[in-house]
Amino acid sequence: MSKISQTTQSEARRTQILVSAAAVCVLITVLIKWSSAPAAIESQGQIDTPFYPEFEDPTLAQSLGVYAFDTENVEPLAFEVSRTGLNEKWTIPTHHNYPVDAEDRLAETAGSIIGITRGALATRWEKEHAKYGVVDPRQDSINVTDVEGVGKRIVIKGEKEDVLADYIIGNESPDKPGAYYVRIPGDDNVYICDVDIQLSTKFSDWISTDLLDVDSSGVVYLSVETYSFDEQGGQIAIEPGDELIFSKPNATENWATEVIDAETEEVDEVKIRSTINALASIRIAGVRQKNQGLTPALTFDEERIQTQSDFQRLQLDLLARGYALGQSDEDPEQLRLFSREGEIHVGSEDGIVYELYFGRAFTGESGEIEFGGEDVDEPETPEAAEATDAEESSAETEDESVTEKGEETEGEKSGSPGRYLFVRARFDESFLGDKPVAPTAPVNPKGDNGETPDSPDDAESPEEPGNDSEDSNEEPEGCQGEEATKPAELDDSSEDDSSNGDSNDESGNDTPAKDVSEDSEATADPTGESQEEENGEPAKTFEELQEEYEAALAEYEAAVRLYDERMREAQEKVDESNKRYALWYYVISGESFDALNLERDDLIKIKGEDAPTAPMAPGIPGLNIPGLPGN
Repeated sequence: MSKISQTTQSEARRTQILVSAAAVCVLITVLIKWSSAPAAIESQGQIDTPFYPEFEDPTLAQSLGVYAFDTENVEPLAFEVSRTGLNEKWTIPTHHNYPVDAEDRLAETAGSIIGITRGALATRWEKEHAKYGVVDPRQDSINVTDVEGVGKRIVIKGEKEDVLADYIIGNESPDKPGAYYVRIPGDDNVYICDVDIQLSTKFSDWISTDLLDVDSSGVVYLSVETYSFDEQGGQIAIEPGDELIFSKPNATENWATEVIDAETEEVDEVKIRSTINALASIRIAGVRQKNQGLTPALTFDEERIQTQSDFQRLQLDLLARGYALGQSDEDPEQLRLFSREGEIHVGSEDGIVYELYFGRAFTGESGEIEFGGEDVDEPETPEAAEATDAEESSAETEDESVTEKGEETEGEKSGSPGRYLFVRARFDESFLGDKPVAPTAPVNPKGDNGETPDSPDDAESPEEPGNDSEDSNEEPEGCQGEEATKPAELDDSSEDDSSNGDSNDESGNDTPAKDVSEDSEATADPTGESQEEENGEPAKTFEELQEEYEAALAEYEAAVRLYDERMREAQEKVDESNKRYALWYYVISGESFDALNLERDDLIKIKGEDAPTAPMAPGIPGLNIPGLPGN
């Protein structure tokens, strides 16, 4: 019995231990569930609610920041747009505060962010952020294992730097196209949200990329100067090249130049046209701030350059990008800008001439064309400048014209590096065409008293008795000396002489004949009445000539208003353009520069060379008309 009792007691104790352990497990489970329940309930309770319910007006947005991470180069990326300055102009701080042209884009972007609501909860654990691509790109440090999981952070702020919206956008949901994993900084919860953000971080989407506002069909002037320069012993030595000037009286005429042998050479119209099209299509790839020692007209700024050291700093800055200040040919006392790859000037019928100065090839790292990194080292000595020239000749740097790295760009397509470019505009009235010419008023045949003489004979007879007034010694207006008294039967030559204003001098009459309207075909009869001319057509009366003059005068005044308006618009456009150009070195693609890197043989050809042959027109099926090609 004792053994049975001991066995029973042992089993009882074992059962008790198991029950206690089960109770502890249940308690732990309850505690865990209880501790996690509020967070789960809170997360679930936020579904279908907006992240920023108070952000309802997109016009309140004063700045936009987009931040990402370049996994290839392991570096953060940033693109910012903000309204700054006294005039509250929109600029791009990440691109040297270049002015924004697409000001409505920020409102569109802000509007697309308004009302984003939380969808289904994907996770609430920080350790899963990389899995969904919502790691914050703006945190102080990013783990190597999290690099591929960094998201894009979008921050919109208001007038007082208050945050209106701040999102981290991750990967697209594989189960719901158009939906993305989203969280807000400081919150580990990740939601699946419907997102349709109208967002662009491309520099070109926020500015006007058209460098020149040129209508290629209206271009009437093209000048190409192919000089270059070297720095030798601290002096700028200009190496002369060709100076080719092409012009035409209007847009419909052919091009002409004085630098050809007219017997053997001719202008290559096709090449000229393609050059002008290339000029009209130049796009801005990047910008750099210009040194303040140059005026908007690209001349020496005496107010800002006060010492020799100031000038040397300016010259080094220019040389680093392929420019230099040297003596002007027109005025040796003045300095002018020279560019390493010459100049092109293009003028159009609107009276505006754009001057382009081509500098050094861009030799920065990939992506710096837009972002504005330290792309070149400024040469400190002439030897350093020459070394930079040598490096440039073998440069194969890629040209990237968008902020999103890894995309193919114009420079990469052309296989040529980007190129620095200075631009300025000027007004030249000569390209507007001829000024309107005022019509000449017709001659009033009546005397000073407003009365018409009784007859032509009375008017033409200075010896008539009783005609002792001052007018008796003068011929009535409309008559032209002795020639006016000759009979109508005189031959044509006599009639032509009588209508020639120079006949007054030959007759000895000191009173010059007054001009009549160019539109008139005959002089008015002194009586104001129509007479028959030799050809049988009636001469126009003064009243008819006056009507024609008044109509011509109205047309002239309208033409003057139009001409003055064109002048005003051109001058305003020049001023506006130079305000834009004044602060910047521009960077254009290598492809654009290649199309404009011209020499004489590119624009002038041997006569008859490459003359296109007009193709025969095909016959028209179903028709058999004699004389048509193909029949």
